[in-house]
Amino acid sequence: MVRTRARLQGRDVAGALAGAVITFCVLACLAAPLYSSEVAGTSASDNHLSEQVVIDGVPTDVVSLSGIPIGPTWQKEFLLGADENGRDLMVRLLYGGRTTFVIAIGAVILTVAIAVPLALVAGYFRGKADSVISRILDQLWSFPALLLGVLIGTALTARGFDVGPFKVSSSSALVPILVIGIVYVPYMARPLRSHVLSLRGEAFAEAARAAGFSNRRIMFSELLPHLVPSMLVLGMLSLVNAVVLESALSFLGAGVDPPEPSVGSLIAAGLDTVLLSPHLLLVPCCALVLVVLSLSVLAERLRDALDPRGRISRSDAVIR
Repeated sequence: MVRTRARLQGRDVAGALAGAVITFCVLACLAAPLYSSEVAGTSASDNHLSEQVVIDGVPTDVVSLSGIPIGPTWQKEFLLGADENGRDLMVRLLYGGRTTFVIAIGAVILTVAIAVPLALVAGYFRGKADSVISRILDQLWSFPALLLGVLIGTALTARGFDVGPFKVSSSSALVPILVIGIVYVPYMARPLRSHVLSLRGEAFAEAARAAGFSNRRIMFSELLPHLVPSMLVLGMLSLVNAVVLESALSFLGAGVDPPEPSVGSLIAAGLDTVLLSPHLLLVPCCALVLVVLSLSVLAERLRDALDPRGRISRSDAVIR
């Protein structure tokens, strides 16, 4: 009993700490323009190759004559150092983090918008509708998420998206949103479909059918509210994976186009100069690990709170 109580208290502390970390990171990224103009005095794209910064009263080159950028100064200018072009790393990290968060959240919204109707139709009508939708989901599910994301991302990055009235340029941030949103549809739709299958036989659904409610009304007025807790849990799990996948796509060149910063592109750039300037790799890597771990803890706490029966496992939305 004591051990169980201590474990629960430990989870509460971990959840509160993770929530505080994510809140701070999100607010910091939202405040990127303010930090850029009022604190650092530079933008994410401004080069300072030939400039100097005063550190402890000593003028120091932002980028040395040998091409090595300055490391962390721990002051308002170049707080975390500069990159090989003399751009402020802290400013680029904040803008890159904002880009990653926006893409990840947009992708989760797209996933929900596609997965929920598919799950409702497949689980409620069953039969041929379920067979067709399940086969499509199985095909997407059979590919590893990263591989499928890279394949779709490379195609869209090269040619854009132009289907009827829907047009997205190859350099748009909507490209990674489309890629990640589509990739994670089966990871959300399959668990929700199983939930709908169990709900359609419940007494409240039978009563609604007996009262003459239309199928549409039963699905969206009776079944959908019962899916909200599962949707929140799966959405949070998908957000964790979306952050990782966006960083991976940008790292591999299938995500955000340079010079627009993202966490993945910062890691890719830092990898090329890791021996001479290790801070360019360590800073974005540590930021990504901190955000992903914090989101994972929040996802687990949300699952414990909204899914006490354990209907949704962590593997339901994990990257494969």
